[in-house]
Formats: sequence, structure tokens, C-alpha cells
Amino acid sequence: MSNETRARFIEAVRSIESALEGMGFTQVPPVEQGFATWVSFRKSNCEVKFVCGPPEYHVEMFIEMRRVSGVKAYEFSDLMQMPTLARWIRANRLVVQEDDQLCVESRWFAELLRLALPVLDKQL
Repeated sequence: MSNETRARFIEAVRSIESALEGMGFTQVPPVEQGFATWVSFRKSNCEVKFVCGPPEYHVEMFIEMRRVSGVKAYEFSDLMQMPTLARWIRANRLVVQEDDQLCVESRWFAELLRLALPVLDKQL
């Protein structure tokens, strides 16, 4: 990942940091793995990870819910299997303009996370 793309990704995640803090999350320092950069936020029973990397350098989100029985991980395809979330995703399609792609994607995933957390709490 170029330094410019990494800086834009970090700035995009910073743009949603207050929304995530409002949901009870605190940020963990970014981690670089190969060509990808991961930024995580945690709270007592959940960790959400945002990643940007090859091949297309789009933002992706992964959610881990912790319970006594263990950790359950969710990615976008898992969220699409849940009717409430699938309806929201279809009704709120991600529209990206090239100049601020990473910010738009980050904000969209933050909104999806806000809706997903109560649904995922009921799943376990």
C-alpha cells in the first residue's frame, strides 16, 4: 500500500471515530500486514476491524462478537444473510465517488455497524 493510500485510509477511519466511540468502542493502534492496513476498535463484547489493501484498496469491515462460548466472526457476506441487515443494505446501496472513496466506504460501514450490533447481540 502506498503511503498516500494508507494516510487516506487512516483519515477515513478517523472520520468515523466519534461515531464508533458513541457506540462504546475505543481504537486500537493500526497494524500493517503486508500490503494491507488494519484499524480495530474494541468494546467489552465486540471488536470491529476495518481493513484496506489489495487487490482493489477498498474498505472492508469484520466484526467479532465475544461470548462465554467463544468468538463468532462476521464478514459482509454473513451480514447479508440476516434479513434486517440485507434489507438495509439493499435500500442504502453504497455509492462511491472516486475522490473520497475510502471516506464514503468507512461512513457506510459505520452506519451498517450501528444497525448490525443489536442484531448480532440477539444472534448469540
